Amino acid sequence: SAAAERRVGERVTVVLRPEKLRFVAAGAGVANAIGASVGDVVYLGETTRYWLEIAGGVKLALKAPSRSDTLRYGRGARVEVSIDPRDVIVVAG
Repeated sequence: SAAAERRVGERVTVVLRPEKLRFVAAGAGVANAIGASVGDVVYLGETTRYWLEIAGGVKLALKAPSRSDTLRYGRGARVEVSIDPRDVIVVAG
């Protein structure tokens, strides 16, 4: 894998597809969870796009199904998001 070819401390860029990120319940102990704040929410019919900000001012987009059984958040909410490591694309820094 591309991640296995990298050295500790090497600068890289990661690509995260918005549909691969998911909300997780706060404090659930989910691997690879990171805190974020919701900057904007756009309802797009069958999906909702969330614009998030994580530490260091990094901005992420998360695309979630617009269903009643999914976690939903409004602008300003503090959330946790996670991604399966297999869905992280690592490229040279």
